[in-house]
Amino acid sequence: MVIFLDVDGVLNRQSDWQMRYYLREECVRNLSELYQRLHCEGIVLSSTWRAGVDKDFNGDPLSEKLREYSMRILGATPLSNKTRAEEIQFYARRHDLTRYLILDDDESLFGNAAKLPLYLVNYRTGLTAEDVKKAERFFRKVY
Repeated sequence: MVIFLDVDGVLNRQSDWQMRYYLREECVRNLSELYQRLHCEGIVLSSTWRAGVDKDFNGDPLSEKLREYSMRILGATPLSNKTRAEEIQFYARRHDLTRYLILDDDESLFGNAAKLPLYLVNYRTGLTAEDVKKAERFFRKVY
């Protein structure tokens, strides 16, 4: 079980976006809670932030913060001219992933969202404690 993670709008709020690479502590704690509840093996970055992250996930603020909460980064989706949905599906097939959850705030990046295990977060609030409960129920319903 892995989580495909978008950052902006999930680990921060729209009001935070003027601060470059800002992570809202509350949202990171909520992700950690969901990570634990779902017994995740790790996180795969699907966010545009993956372009600014070290290939070994060392030294950047995102990787360090996730490690601080005992979350493991397994990798990142490929940078391509494909849709985010296609990049995630490619990664999942390539790594034989059968159980995963996508956390994102932008449904327009997922052409056929109904067929994907996509939980949409409100970009105005970021990932909330209520989202953790709803995302866990959603995941259990899908799998």
